[in-house]
Amino acid sequence: MDISALLSTNNNPETAATGRKDDLGRDEFLQMLITQLENQDPLNPQNATEFTAQLAQFSSLDQLFSMRSAIEQLSQVQGSTNALSVASLIGRQVSVETSLVEIPASGQALPEIALEANGNTPILGGELRDASGRLVAQLPARTLANGRTRLDWADFGGAPPPGVYRLSVSPAGGAAQPSVLVEARVTGATFDAGNPTLLLGSLPVSLAQVREVRQ
Repeated sequence: MDISALLSTNNNPETAATGRKDDLGRDEFLQMLITQLENQDPLNPQNATEFTAQLAQFSSLDQLFSMRSAIEQLSQVQGSTNALSVASLIGRQVSVETSLVEIPASGQALPEIALEANGNTPILGGELRDASGRLVAQLPARTLANGRTRLDWADFGGAPPPGVYRLSVSPAGGAAQPSVLVEARVTGATFDAGNPTLLLGSLPVSLAQVREVRQ
């Protein structure tokens, strides 16, 4: 009795997802093996080599089931850990790498913006555009020092009206593109399909975008 097909069937994600009732588990296979021994011809018993091979295949199948169960448990633990990590960030000030920035309603703290360059980097300027793509402010040309250069809203002629904006920066002379960092407070989190996402106002950001966390 060759169980190579059985192994491939149980290891097939599509088959596992459909949960078909004709799939064989380790209990079913072991019962088949016992039945085969009970019904073999005493005058022509099961070949020892073939029987040993079948036992080895069963051992591999059992290990496969155990490994899959361990991976599922690890995934659940990791998901819970991520959820707790994200929840602990609500209310904290974070610095994230993103080109999007949201100006909140009047009376709320404005987000801070910084440009991070790898070495002295001349830039031709920057553009701040609203959700419709309309240019609302420009950043004058300058040379960024190595590391982070914090910007002031006065550099844009003052903060624009509440809304979501995109900041783009144009380096000069083939210089490397500087990163845009936005610092704002985490207002909430979502867990869509087990993937945690932070909310900075209405803006979603992933954990991979977080560069710093502050009180």
